[in-house]
Amino acid sequence: MSRTARSLRRLAFVTALFGAVTMSFAADDDFELAEALYRRGYLDLAEEKFNELIAQKGDRQGDGEFGLALLKRYEAMKDAGETAEKRRKPYDVVMKEFEDADGVFAGFIKDNASHKRALDAKLERARLLQERAKYQL
Repeated sequence: MSRTARSLRRLAFVTALFGAVTMSFAADDDFELAEALYRRGYLDLAEEKFNELIAQKGDRQGDGEFGLALLKRYEAMKDAGETAEKRRKPYDVVMKEFEDADGVFAGFIKDNASHKRALDAKLERARLLQERAKYQL
């Protein structure tokens, strides 16, 4: 076998291996994209991506529900941290947002106890409750 043929076979093998690895991680790409969008402040786009995940069945649906819970938590924490008096929402409204976000996390944890993001949801819910307690002070 010539040197060129061996090089081409190696290149084909590496390309096939890269393709297989990439396809195995493709399932998480949508969630990671939506999560990156929400972390950078593109909440509308992130919500659309999470809703697309909810439209799918199985674990993807749970990923979308978890993502929407993260968005609710973000909104509540953003409103709780507002310092400008003109933009600040009333105390009751912010507390309602905290309660809504907590309800979404509790529902996700109850409905998806064996989901791969269930532990993340418990952690995020604990952070939410901690932030709510700080806001109440």
